[in-house]
Amino acid sequence: MDTSPPRRRRRRTGWTPARQRQFVTDLATSGNVREVCARIGLSRTSAYKFRDQPHNAAFARAWDAALDRYMADIADEAADRVSEGETRPVKYKGAIVGERVVVTNRLLTALLLYRSSPRTSRAKPPKTSTLST
Repeated sequence: MDTSPPRRRRRRTGWTPARQRQFVTDLATSGNVREVCARIGLSRTSAYKFRDQPHNAAFARAWDAALDRYMADIADEAADRVSEGETRPVKYKGAIVGERVVVTNRLLTALLLYRSSPRTSRAKPPKTSTLST
């Protein structure tokens, strides 16, 4: 008697290699899993389930790398705003009468925290036993 699990048939409508590549590419530019899933026609839940399967470790690493690229782009934009400031309109009695450049310390603080923090994986931490010996 054969006790091996049944072979799963590959679905042509699921996470195909082309969809995986598109997902990772789009995630690197938007950083939004829900938005990217809607764009490629798959659910957010299926994305996380697919990512968490042990045999999809390469996809999970590509996902992390895409988010890292997105965050690096955001950090670069923040660095530009910190060094150059942000132009805001000056209003007087409801009319825009000029503009001023504002440099905020909150943005600088967030940028410094991001740049100094160690890279942490978004993968689930390994399960450890809580039994004491």
